[in-house]
Amino acid sequence: MRYSRYLCVAALLLTGSVVTAAAAPITFDFEGQAFDATTPLVETSAGLSATFSSSTDASGFQISSNFYATLIGNYLTSGADFQTDNTLTIDFSRRVRSITLNFATDTSPWLALVSDTGKSVTASGTIPSGFYFFPEGVLTLNVGPYNSFTSVTLSSPGLTFAIDNVTVDAAPEPAALALLGLGVAGIAARRLRNR
Repeated sequence: MRYSRYLCVAALLLTGSVVTAAAAPITFDFEGQAFDATTPLVETSAGLSATFSSSTDASGFQISSNFYATLIGNYLTSGADFQTDNTLTIDFSRRVRSITLNFATDTSPWLALVSDTGKSVTASGTIPSGFYFFPEGVLTLNVGPYNSFTSVTLSSPGLTFAIDNVTVDAAPEPAALALLGLGVAGIAARRLRNR
């Protein structure tokens, strides 16, 4: 009897820590990538991998740095081929619920993002003050607590665009939800037994 109480409390504490850990934001900032490395690129952070690739030009995006006002350090930019309608796809190794990223464009003031579930968003940038000429901004897509996606595609009608600090919110894994259910069932059983 005494041990079942401790078992229920331990299951709830373990479940809470697993669910909390899964909900922490994960950021891909390209700082570990070599300058001029080209797509496809793989970044891994907190057990989640993101593969950055381009279907329009296999090596069309590369790591660069120190050109834009808000993209500090390394960032991923479309290459020097100045091809219009460049697209960048990001594939995640697990399902995610939201994505936020910093971006800069050259001739177009906006960047579009479409998820593999059909959800989409477009964000416009503004030109920072100082010696800068290109629109920069932040793009966010949040599909809510009950939906998720594993892939997004970015595009801009301009010649080039760049992204940095790709931050995602990973969806809880089924094992974490199963532990939560087990903990709740244990508490319910304990309460019924005590009556």
